[in-house]
Amino acid sequence: MIWGPPKALRDLVWAGINSVVDDLEPTPLLVIASPRGLELDPGEKRRHVLLGDVAGLEVLHTVLRVIRVTPAES
Repeated sequence: MIWGPPKALRDLVWAGINSVVDDLEPTPLLVIASPRGLELDPGEKRRHVLLGDVAGLEVLHTVLRVIRVTPAES
């Protein structure tokens, strides 16, 4: 699995293409992770999937829920 934000799509696809060329098994799954509230529109998601198809890669989308973690007081 190769994952990252939508702005890193080019790098994610490139890493996936290199895995395919190097004949690594299994073929990587690309996961585009958007923060909650900044979800991608359906047209952009479709474009990502089509780009993945051209490269021979499966592309999935997910939404991340940000949880703030504060250090425990001593």
